[in-house]
Amino acid sequence: MKYSFFIIGLFAFISLFTSCSEDNFDTTTTETEEIDVKESTSQNNIMTRASSSQDQSTELLFDCLSLKYPFELVDVNGSIITVDNNDAYASVVFDSIVVDFNYPLIIIDGSDEEVEVNDATEFAELFASCIPNDIWNDIRFPAYLIDEANECYTLVFPLSVYNESEENLELDTREEFLEAITKEELYFNLPFNIVSTDGEEFSINNLDDFYNAIFACNGFESDSLGLDWEDGFEYIGCYKLEFPLPIVDVDGSIITVENHEALCDLMIEGRVKDFAYPIELIGEDGELVVANSNEEFNDLIYSCYDDPYYADGSISLLLQGAALRLEQPCYTISYPLTVSQIDTIGNTMTYEVSSDDELAQYEFDGFTLEYPIDITYEDGSVSTVNQFEDLFEISQICFEINFFNGLDIVAFSDGFDTCFDFSYPINVAVFDTSNFETDGFERTEIYNSKEEFLENIENVIYVEFPFTVILKSDGKEEEITDLEKFVEFLDSCD
Repeated sequence: MKYSFFIIGLFAFISLFTSCSEDNFDTTTTETEEIDVKESTSQNNIMTRASSSQDQSTELLFDCLSLKYPFELVDVNGSIITVDNNDAYASVVFDSIVVDFNYPLIIIDGSDEEVEVNDATEFAELFASCIPNDIWNDIRFPAYLIDEANECYTLVFPLSVYNESEENLELDTREEFLEAITKEELYFNLPFNIVSTDGEEFSINNLDDFYNAIFACNGFESDSLGLDWEDGFEYIGCYKLEFPLPIVDVDGSIITVENHEALCDLMIEGRVKDFAYPIELIGEDGELVVANSNEEFNDLIYSCYDDPYYADGSISLLLQGAALRLEQPCYTISYPLTVSQIDTIGNTMTYEVSSDDELAQYEFDGFTLEYPIDITYEDGSVSTVNQFEDLFEISQICFEINFFNGLDIVAFSDGFDTCFDFSYPINVAVFDTSNFETDGFERTEIYNSKEEFLENIENVIYVEFPFTVILKSDGKEEEITDLEKFVEFLDSCD
């Protein structure tokens, strides 16, 4: 099976307009005709959420939506202004009293379909339903509108969100949510609740809860066939999905999905009912395999776990605490030891190994460890590995030993941002494999703000002791010098 210890998110932010100018205002056309508009000097929030993929684009972007030039705007007097490029839009919207678009508008949605938008509310609903292109984790869960358009679930109100300034917003209704999210980027405060179309309510306490609900929405068990959101829905078992990939959506239509990012969006929207067979998969040997039916597909995936050439990961687990992988090893492995492999005709072949370097040569291609194996920790104590499961135990022991001088990300993720924040600057150990052979896999960085910390959160291993935390409820500060002190402090969050 596949073991993954550290996941690095791959989502990227879309750049926003950062400056406005009147230089190109004369490229707009102002109509003298007035139309019937509501008497208001309040601008539609969504107008300032526009972005562009290039300086002179043919369209204006609103997250997953696009609006092609030219289109019309309405100012406070009801006059129509026609704009046909990005500079013109920025100049008019930021430097003039423009209140809204002139509806109806034809919007291109995330599926490249044309949608007619008849008023600001419909525009807000479309915009709020875009799947966020942001870093998703248990600390920052970007908010978006989960409703009947997602096929399975609807947000339960009231709910709590926060913005980039860490201000908490309590939103009692769907309308309040739409108004808030069109103003600025928001993030869910955990937990929040969603309700299915059949009335079953789910509490979302972390990202795993959310994706488990999404899997169920798409008809998958969360652990079925090795399908895992952490792989971006690109890998199943020992196979990689070949794109473009045909799927059957909830309406029974066959859709061609161009890449795994698009498949991820469809999964989150709850629109994947099944694959549309035949589908193609790529095996670990790079060979293309065709599954002509669900039965053939299941047989292929289940065979991953019976394939003698599908490594169980035991050698990688054993080596992770040894001198070959760590500058300061957790333990030394007692040699010689034996590895085995089943050949193509079912015979078991065994090989004696005498060093870490030699063991690493058998890490893949279906080689597994023969037990028992003795290891000696740095303090001189000896432990015997009698079975595969014991490898996870020694991994946990090494985790505690190697990270004794800091608080690892798993330990503080539950309370961070909901109960407490760090007092910055903080010293943080982050992953760095660029000098893996000589300097180990980590380096220390100093983060001077929460924004800098969150921007690099996916690479964080631990926050070094000592550090100061601030209790959000009353602003009380406390210095944390070790794990025991932190556990005591965390009790005050309950």
